[in-house]
Amino acid sequence: MSKYIFYGAGQYAQYNIAKWLDEGIEPLCFADKDTRIHHTMFSPNHGGGWEILSLEEALARFTDAKIFISVQGRNWESVRDYLVEKGVAAEKIHIPDNMAYYKSCWKCSHMLLTSVDGMRHCTYSKLPITKYSKPLNSVKDLDELEDVLRDTYARFRENINAEIERRMSGKMPSCGDCFNWREGLYPKESEQQYISIAFLSKNSACNFNCCYCTNHPKFSKKQQQNTLNFSYLDFLTAGLKAIKGPNMVFRFGYSELTLDPDFDEILDVLKKNDVNLYVDTSAFLYKESISEFLATGRMREFRHSMDAGTRETFKKIKGVDGFDRVVENMKRYSKSDINKVTKLKYIICPEMNDNVEEFSAFLDICEGITNKIEISSDHRLSPTPPRNIEMIHLFEQMAIERGFNVQIWYECLYKDGYRSNLVNNDL
Repeated sequence: MSKYIFYGAGQYAQYNIAKWLDEGIEPLCFADKDTRIHHTMFSPNHGGGWEILSLEEALARFTDAKIFISVQGRNWESVRDYLVEKGVAAEKIHIPDNMAYYKSCWKCSHMLLTSVDGMRHCTYSKLPITKYSKPLNSVKDLDELEDVLRDTYARFRENINAEIERRMSGKMPSCGDCFNWREGLYPKESEQQYISIAFLSKNSACNFNCCYCTNHPKFSKKQQQNTLNFSYLDFLTAGLKAIKGPNMVFRFGYSELTLDPDFDEILDVLKKNDVNLYVDTSAFLYKESISEFLATGRMREFRHSMDAGTRETFKKIKGVDGFDRVVENMKRYSKSDINKVTKLKYIICPEMNDNVEEFSAFLDICEGITNKIEISSDHRLSPTPPRNIEMIHLFEQMAIERGFNVQIWYECLYKDGYRSNLVNNDL
């Protein structure tokens, strides 16, 4: 087993440390730019106990050690340049044998989006979808579902690996000039970790009526066509046998998962299989099982789209008078969130919540729950109206000034996700 100074002690490292250890890559210690975590211990939930130091301390303590950059591949170049600026010799920065530096996106090598008709790596992908070998709604039982998923996934990986070879050779991705496309360190072969369930199940339901949502209260004809006649638990059970990968993350994002009658059993299956979970929730219901799962450290992201800072605006956008209840539930959940993965989202809707007073009230609420927020725009408006773009950046600046970690959902700044359709050329 090779030992390195790991640079980067954030969430990405938390979720990949087990995989790296399995690959024979072990930390001597961690180094990080964030002074707040210096001289604390990294990843106790993975049995680690490695100390987090400043870069200078780590280099002084382990003078001959190489450095392993434990951040996302798309940030690899900037971190490498930073380390070189700090006096680290370029040859001391380790690149794993299964990785290469080329222009791509993290979704191509890591994401699997499963819909009713097949598998793709991204919503915006122009790569042909990998069709299921048999329509899923004609599948008779779980054994047959497992076989169909296994066969389709094998063909999907072949298609993705061919695309990766294309990108490694320096050719333009088949997807076109997507906003996710950038130079970085990426796998030489696909290793899908992030499995997104992009369909409605027979149990799908929601307890909100958000003004921007196309799924509720009455499913449209298009959404009805995107509904499978088996449950998420069925798909998860078959999928975990057919789709295997290191440190997998499942996301169920098309309905309110806490209303699923199999919800607690879904969490049990994930825990037994050491699989991570990404949850979008209305937070209208408090589920003790979610708090327990947050406490395991296996929650990858726990997100609620609040879209308001006051009760009146919340009711107007969400269609339910549940503001106080949601805030209280999110506060309760945050107490169990050992990896600090809770995020509050704000979708800007014209003439409803697009004002400084509402932004400020929302940030006041966030201070008692999380420092991570996401800002987006009503997706029904394409291209995004200029005022929404202006408000997104004003809101971002307000949040940064108050010390929040801000993510902008960049799809809202492009038409159909492509740079050639950038709606504000100054961005």
